[in-house]
Amino acid sequence: MDLNLLVQLDALLAERSVSGAARRLGQSQPTLSGALSKLRRHFDDQLLVRSRGGYTLTPLAARLLPLTGVALTSTERVFASVGRFDPAVSEREFTVVTSDYGGAAVLPSLLRVIGEQSGAVRVRQVPPVADGVDQTLRSVDVLFMPRGVVRGLPFLDLLRDEWVCVVDGENPHVDGEFTLEDMGRLPCVLMTAAPLGGSVLGATTSPVHQLQLLGVQLRVAASVNSFLAIPPLLVGSERFAILPRSLVRLAFPDAGLRLLPCPFPVVPLVEAAWWHPIHENDAGHRWFRQCLGRVAAELRGLKSR
Repeated sequence: MDLNLLVQLDALLAERSVSGAARRLGQSQPTLSGALSKLRRHFDDQLLVRSRGGYTLTPLAARLLPLTGVALTSTERVFASVGRFDPAVSEREFTVVTSDYGGAAVLPSLLRVIGEQSGAVRVRQVPPVADGVDQTLRSVDVLFMPRGVVRGLPFLDLLRDEWVCVVDGENPHVDGEFTLEDMGRLPCVLMTAAPLGGSVLGATTSPVHQLQLLGVQLRVAASVNSFLAIPPLLVGSERFAILPRSLVRLAFPDAGLRLLPCPFPVVPLVEAAWWHPIHENDAGHRWFRQCLGRVAAELRGLKSR
């Protein structure tokens, strides 16, 4: 197999058209037609099937489509690897998979630390997707995710946060403290996105899971896929949410929200950076992890060594 066929396969499946793939790659239509013929013989599958208004993907082609991008990215990383890495001259882009919480809590400090050593290194944030941890981390640099969601991979703890109950400052149904009875009585807003095959709040260490073990049935008024979308839904309402303390302080300091201790011994949230073992010996990745180490020390209130 010619490795160029992988590039052509990716374009053919993404464009669902020989002519579209040709334009995308800057190649001739006969070249892409020949590539499609070779790919059909290799996979013993039509891949693209003519339909009304164009072409559709066969079931096999639909399964191949998300794999081609990962394969191309991994291949590019192989040829981009270098024995030495100089951040002062490098223009490398590091991809970070993170929720809006990880982005708000970590990225500002990370960009500042990187900027002290490089003027051209870039960071690209992408949201978690349900492709599985192993496949995701093969094609990106790090994943910011709490302990209890990802297991069995190298990691670095970034910050330790506290789960708190958040209500509107004028909520008439909440007195000086928030009780388990309040949790079962008042409507709540949940973060229920399910990145990488499992929800952050569905992890065994999450406060929602612990409430279920205590037999508390929540009255869910809304389920959203963003932590940052929750505080505005609490303002001027009777609703409550369980959120990381730093998220509310960083993003909504003037929203008039009250932060109250959870009425049960909730396990703290520990946000960590995870990466695939294939990146361990990459010089640029080692430097990037050193930057994350400095950020972690700062977030813990310690001076970096």
